Amino acid sequence: MAITDRPPLRDLNQNHIIDVPLTPRTHAVVERVQKENVATHISGESSRRVSYLPELGAIVYPEEGASFKRGSDKRIYKAVLIVGDEMQEVALASPHNRFMLRSLSEEQEYLCENAPHLAEKKVFEAFGKERYIERFYPDGSFLEFKRKENRSEDFIERALRYFLATSKDLKYRFHDHELRHGDISLANVMLDGKNAQLIDFSTVKKAGSDTSLKKDIAQLADILRFTVLRRQFPNVSKVNDLYCEMKGKAENRPTIEEVISSTEEIMAELEATTKGQS
Repeated sequence: MAITDRPPLRDLNQNHIIDVPLTPRTHAVVERVQKENVATHISGESSRRVSYLPELGAIVYPEEGASFKRGSDKRIYKAVLIVGDEMQEVALASPHNRFMLRSLSEEQEYLCENAPHLAEKKVFEAFGKERYIERFYPDGSFLEFKRKENRSEDFIERALRYFLATSKDLKYRFHDHELRHGDISLANVMLDGKNAQLIDFSTVKKAGSDTSLKKDIAQLADILRFTVLRRQFPNVSKVNDLYCEMKGKAENRPTIEEVISSTEEIMAELEATTKGQS
């Protein structure tokens, strides 16, 4: 069968047939990589690099122009993971190791030992550097949401909803396991529908005390500051009170459970006020 006649592959995430955004040249390189077990690049196509992961029996390559998150320590691309005749959209990270507190392999080793439920990345080496693939979030980051939807009529309600979802994720995946995330920011919260999840576990560590966990609370408060606190809405004063509590002295800061409870009350009041005005 000719490459151009190749049927679309099945998306492993959604379990349905989709078109594969591969050119004939890319197909040819993918087939060569698969046969020869080598890492290579595609000349003339923005130098997109194709990597073969023998332990997964998979090929991964970034889509053209698909860089969607940059930071001081990494650049993340939307990529395609190909396993046999199936494909999956993933996030492919290319870290700048000189800025990292620990290497990817060290991070993965720490997570496997102390937080196995967070050890979801697939770490591999290509072109002399450690890289990893993980879940791709089609809705982007909280930071992107703020930039794009800042002027939408329902921005406050949606921002509070994402803040609540982030708080719950911090509770269930981190604080309930006595883990401190350590780098909570708008850029490190990824959105998926109405849900939100924290990413970037390079600073995750065991919390020695409740005071250590409450350092996360102060970082979480900045999400409120950079999204809804500068707006005018009926119960903004209560949001401001919550923010001040979260930024106060460590011993006086609320727990994550208290943050969740307060946020739910604020959202319920806002919804009731909005309905009363309509």
